Amino acid sequence: MKKGDLILIGIVLVLSLSGLALYQLYFASHEIEGARIVISQNGDEWASVPLFEKGRSESIVFTGPVGETVVILGEDFATVEHSDCPDQICVSFGKAKRPGQTITCLPNRVFIRIEGGQGQDIDI
Repeated sequence: MKKGDLILIGIVLVLSLSGLALYQLYFASHEIEGARIVISQNGDEWASVPLFEKGRSESIVFTGPVGETVVILGEDFATVEHSDCPDQICVSFGKAKRPGQTITCLPNRVFIRIEGGQGQDIDI
């Protein structure tokens, strides 16, 4: 391999990574624009807050048929930190941070979903 080949490979690699970074930055910021975290329990909407809120660190405790479910709202996500339900499936969901993602705790009837954002209407 010649020196010119290495330079060409380096240029192509830098351009590819730059394009990928710009794509992620552009679409990630546009996708969450206008998105909201909607939390409901027993079918009643309890909260609807913007997905992105700088400095937010909030803990909400829901009491249901099998005990408590602790929901954490961070700067750009919602997650279930703890639940008294037996299977802990809601805890294993991790963080919901993109439109369309949901976290459900069926035993305590807590439902968290990310709604809105510009990317929600696009079929791929």
